[in-house]
Amino acid sequence: MSFPPPANHVPARDRLVEGAAPFLEPGESVYYGFVLKLDDTIPETPRELMIAIEGQHRVLGGINRADRKLNKGLKWALNPLDAMNERIAEKGTEALNRKLAGPVFLGGWESQAGWFIRYARATREDYGPGSWGVLTDRRYLIFRAGRAGGSSMRLVHAVPRTAIAGIRTEGTKDAALHGRTPRAELHFTDGSMVATMMPTKQGQRVAEILAVQQQHQQQQ
Repeated sequence: MSFPPPANHVPARDRLVEGAAPFLEPGESVYYGFVLKLDDTIPETPRELMIAIEGQHRVLGGINRADRKLNKGLKWALNPLDAMNERIAEKGTEALNRKLAGPVFLGGWESQAGWFIRYARATREDYGPGSWGVLTDRRYLIFRAGRAGGSSMRLVHAVPRTAIAGIRTEGTKDAALHGRTPRAELHFTDGSMVATMMPTKQGQRVAEILAVQQQHQQQQ
């Protein structure tokens, strides 16, 4: 099913949209492209559920994990007191950040939100921590790439817009009251949810596109 663009919609014209073009279905139209960043406080994906693309993730991921373990081991061996104090401080900061963030992921790893997170993090050892999102008249696409546009872009996940129940945005002013960054919570029809970090204008643009869909579904 396809949905019309919002009123006064400005067609997207950037390298991200050009890079997405080869992965579109016949007749599919791009409405918006943006940097897709998951909320920092979402738990790490369990190792056995991480998604690999072309087999690179497991190799490079293993090397990175080994390096981190080695560095931690050296810290504990050379100065255990400093290492212990550092870890306590890290845990305290993590707990505070989680409290301020509030709910950022609901539904579990096998839910629609769980799969969304797992694909958004796919092969991040190869391409860095970010992802790219593209909204079309039919789907919410997740791409992985070192930069927007070009042949390096890979489509890793496509969510039908009919699977999206709605979006709740929180702009800079409201987010600051809670001590967190602006966000857009993506809610799915199975009841799951994932929070993404978005500048206010970007979140508003995404919300406007999906609002047309909600109005259409309510009329049916």
